[in-house]
Order: sequence, then C-alpha cells, then structure tokens
Amino acid sequence: MQKKPFTWLAVVVLAIVCIAHAVRFAMGLAVNVGSVVIPLWMSGVAAVVTAALAIMVAREARP
Repeated sequence: MQKKPFTWLAVVVLAIVCIAHAVRFAMGLAVNVGSVVIPLWMSGVAAVVTAALAIMVAREARP
C-alpha cells in the first residue's frame, strides 16, 4: 500500500475551505473585496464545489 501524504493534505485543505464557505453561507457574513461585495450565493456554490473536490481526491487516494 502506497501512502500519499500530499494528496491527503489537499483533502484537508479543500475540506477547510469548504467549511469556511459553508459557515459564511449559513451565517450570512458579508465579504467585500475593495468596493466589490461578494454575493452570498457564491459561497454556497463554492462550498458544494470544494466538498465535491475533497471527496473525489479522497476517493482517488484510497488504494
């Protein structure tokens, strides 16, 4: 069995990003980049996408 530590690190990073987006979406936190307001729905989409990526990478890393 070959261990893939960097792959699992990617899974952890993607999961953390997913959680951050989900928390922003659930709590309705506003995010501004300069004078541009980032829409709340973008965090919902980003949470789903990063969760899917984390799951796919984790499945790929399993033997």
